[in-house]
Amino acid sequence: MTSARSGAQPWRLVFERRTPPFIDALMGYTGGDDTLTQVTLDFPTLEAAIAFAERQNLAYAVVNSPPERPRPNVRSLLREPRKCSSRHLT
Repeated sequence: MTSARSGAQPWRLVFERRTPPFIDALMGYTGGDDTLTQVTLDFPTLEAAIAFAERQNLAYAVVNSPPERPRPNVRSLLREPRKCSSRHLT
């Protein structure tokens, strides 16, 4: 089994918060009463996401995610000699 990233990222519909979060007085946790912030919908294409938003009469904004930075290959990091600085504690 491999854990590779898929080539196509789905388009995600995320709802904005309608009410501000509040701090629970007893436990100190941050809470809220807006359950719609827990909902995300994934669509295979941008057109499908826009069509859904327009059918539901939702105001929407298309935001592209920043390009992903390439991650270094772990094997190449293991082959390279480490540059360590030794410090003597006194």
